[in-house]
Amino acid sequence: MCLLPIGKSMKNNLGLRNSSSHKGRIRMVKKNFVNTGRYLKERRMKAGLKQVDVANKLKCKSQFICNWERGASTPPWRLLKTLIKLYGISEKEIVDFLMKEYEALLRNKLGFKPKK
Repeated sequence: MCLLPIGKSMKNNLGLRNSSSHKGRIRMVKKNFVNTGRYLKERRMKAGLKQVDVANKLKCKSQFICNWERGASTPPWRLLKTLIKLYGISEKEIVDFLMKEYEALLRNKLGFKPKK
């Protein structure tokens, strides 16, 4: 899923409940999460780290890192700052990336056309 840590309350605010009427939106969110997973994997590899190394530094299971990179889940906010430092991502770069991800979510939610 995406670098955007979307918890239960955020899903409710965005109208992303797991009912059949919201499947299109859920798919859209998962698509964004996959994009973020690719981004995380690319940044980890650029930093020359293995999933196990990252997990050890974050004091979590390597399965969590794998799930983030596959787009199955997102890193929690409390680990995000550490992850950014670990991967050598600049403040501007991560803010720009997160803004694009949120913009795509909101555009879809509001029914606006995607930005080209």
